[in-house]
Amino acid sequence: MLEVTVTSDEKVLVTISAETTGGSPVDPIAPPILRVLSGDGTFLVVDVKNFWLISGSVMGNTAYEISADFDPGRDGTSERLTDNIVLKVGEPRVATLGFKVGEPVSKNS
Repeated sequence: MLEVTVTSDEKVLVTISAETTGGSPVDPIAPPILRVLSGDGTFLVVDVKNFWLISGSVMGNTAYEISADFDPGRDGTSERLTDNIVLKVGEPRVATLGFKVGEPVSKNS
């Protein structure tokens, strides 16, 4: 299980980086299957390796179940692996003090 912390105005891109038992990288053969187990977050699958976890508006945790199919031997025999991610959602914080400056005008107007 993986835990990721964001604020309620953020989302985070997650990339699947699986390895075989020998340590070789292996890519999924189809887009991952995501399911929200609890919480009000959502998700968006981008492609076979990437997906967004999107925070909800309620502070707290969203638990996701992620499944992906692999064919590590490239022999047509697929394996499905499943794991969980918890997205911990906190309140947004002020990051910078910014300014917007208007157009200069005559002092006499």
